[in-house]
Amino acid sequence: MLRGAAPAGAVVTFSSESFGESLAITDKDGAWKMKLRAHEAGGPYTATISMNVDGQQVIGERIMLQDIYIGDVYLLTGQSNMEWLVSNTTNGASASAKTN
Repeated sequence: MLRGAAPAGAVVTFSSESFGESLAITDKDGAWKMKLRAHEAGGPYTATISMNVDGQQVIGERIMLQDIYIGDVYLLTGQSNMEWLVSNTTNGASASAKTN
């Protein structure tokens, strides 16, 4: 999901050889968001985000993104008890066998 802000009624375009092209029109407050199609994990990819107001490309409002990588991200957090070994828990051996 991409989000941003631009003048109300602007057309924001995301384009890439790998992802294709997606468009979003800003609302009355200038907010926009767009959902990109699902993509296989990998990279690096490149993409461009540009903005048009009243059909005219806005000079200086073109952003080139490079080194884009796609994939799952897992964030873990906890307290000191995170040092507890899975093998010390009930059914820990079977839980460990199911992980990759």
